[in-house]
Amino acid sequence: MFFEFEWTFFLLGTLLTLVFLNFACWLTFKCRPVLLRTENERLSLDYFSRFEGDLKRYIPDWFDIKAEDWPEFVAEGNSAIARGGHVYDPFMEVRHPPSVGRFHNFHPDRFRFVREQGPWPIRRDALNIFFFGGSTTVNVGPDWTSIPSYLQEILNKRVAADRPIRVYNFGCGSYFSTQERILFQQLLLDGAAPDMVIFLDGVNDFYFFDGRPSIAGFFKHALDTHNQDNEQAKWSILAGRPKWRLLSEFVLSLPLCRAIDALGERLAKRSAKADEVLYRPIPVDPDSLLPAIDRYFDNKRQIEAISKEYGIGAVFVWQPTPAYKYDLRNHIALSRHYGLGGHERSGVGYGLMAQLLVSSPLANNFIWLADIQENEQQALYLDNMHYTSKFSQDIAGHIADALISRGLISSNESFVRERFDRVLATPAQADAVVRDGLNRIAGSALKDYQLAHLRAECVTERGPLEAEPVIRLMASKNRSEHYAVLSWSAQESGLYTFSVYIRRDAKAAVRVQLHDDRGSAAIADYMMHSGVFSTIRVGQSSGLNFTVGQAMESWVRLALTANLPGSKGNVFLQLIKSDGATNFADPVPDVLIQGPMVEVGSAASSYKRPAKRESIDGLPA
Repeated sequence: MFFEFEWTFFLLGTLLTLVFLNFACWLTFKCRPVLLRTENERLSLDYFSRFEGDLKRYIPDWFDIKAEDWPEFVAEGNSAIARGGHVYDPFMEVRHPPSVGRFHNFHPDRFRFVREQGPWPIRRDALNIFFFGGSTTVNVGPDWTSIPSYLQEILNKRVAADRPIRVYNFGCGSYFSTQERILFQQLLLDGAAPDMVIFLDGVNDFYFFDGRPSIAGFFKHALDTHNQDNEQAKWSILAGRPKWRLLSEFVLSLPLCRAIDALGERLAKRSAKADEVLYRPIPVDPDSLLPAIDRYFDNKRQIEAISKEYGIGAVFVWQPTPAYKYDLRNHIALSRHYGLGGHERSGVGYGLMAQLLVSSPLANNFIWLADIQENEQQALYLDNMHYTSKFSQDIAGHIADALISRGLISSNESFVRERFDRVLATPAQADAVVRDGLNRIAGSALKDYQLAHLRAECVTERGPLEAEPVIRLMASKNRSEHYAVLSWSAQESGLYTFSVYIRRDAKAAVRVQLHDDRGSAAIADYMMHSGVFSTIRVGQSSGLNFTVGQAMESWVRLALTANLPGSKGNVFLQLIKSDGATNFADPVPDVLIQGPMVEVGSAASSYKRPAKRESIDGLPA
């Protein structure tokens, strides 16, 4: 009897002790909730606290707000996160919830506001652009500092449109090209068909290199648990069993258990060496990133096909990342604990992408912005990955430059759609215009070139064409433009293509120009290091198209097409710098060329010698 009495008091005392300890822990956590924060939450708060210390002076430039508005900005952002940074959305899995505030505003139909937000549903009295991307698109700063917001401002100032340009920010944190494609399709199913879509990608495609969305693991766990419960409920012998999993979750959620867990984590950190606490870059296997590149191109191909069917222009932008061609010594916001946080993958993946573009350049609707930060010596990122307000504005400016110079956007909607039809045309469609196969250039011998601040010589190196001279173009040391000119003539105005073979040099860049005698022209800049090119329409020229085709080994064939009102003129081959500068005295690589040709039609045909040279040399065409 005495033994039973003592045991009862022992159990009762233990229970009361546990209740007391849990109450004490609960009261402590209620008064100091900071003790329960996860490592990521503490690092996040540490990051924000830096804007009350060493980073405070950067708030106006990085966020485009006053320093005294910072507490309100942070509080509004934290309030939105507390309500749920992401909510469920069919097919895409997540989206940002609707919100209204001074700095953060999200529409129920998934887009974040921009400055002077356009109406929803969209109206046909505006040129509507849907902008897709991940967190760098949706933006960390206020609404008006996003790339889509700046793009709307810039285009409305620079494009002489007879209707306003409205950009809608459909970016969402953690989205990559697959989810963006699905969202685009869902919007079309809802009846929202814009004039143009822009996709800003690269970083998240490599971060989620396995192709699984950010919360795929959560959904998998929830479904597995649901299936397990259903399976047990099918059998009467199992249906009566207690759900120990729920009891385990309850016990682990008790304040005392959470206190033990937090204490253990801190003791582990305290005993760890310095190099174990600081962030160490993850190792990246390049082969593991190749499927991500293939997936991106598959998504791009599907988006282009859908866009063409709906008469929508599709543009693809490869964004900057601090992991590629950026001096991290200028990345003053980079946390020494968090580092790039897994975005090292994009640095390796971007290198693979750049190599691929050298061998297989993309069409005019692909804009490569990965290396625009290469020579920058200022802070461009406000945390490990996201852009400052000024860098977002700079990126928007580059996108606007490409849209305008390449003729991808115009005040005339029919021109925009015609332009994209041409960009996305198949080779069979491109050959629909009849070509006569005659080379309209007056002559392609060394003596036929008119040179400006340029030297030219014939070399013995073999090119793609037999019995055709290979000519080396060398820039002088004078500060000027450096180019060579050949004349051409035909019988009537129409569609003409200027083509020329060029040996690829990773450090070289060229500008090719097709001019007529009525002040109209087509111009294309080709950057050999990236394979990226841009076009400019001058005067009354139209129907611009530019292609780069592999000829042999390191040789490519450039072909520039335009509809010209004149029937004669000149073609220019100009040496430029890799940053696009045309007036310079710095040394640039020599360029080898062969087989210039101007012909009737929308694409380059097999090379033919100029008619004048054929009659002189007596050589067969």
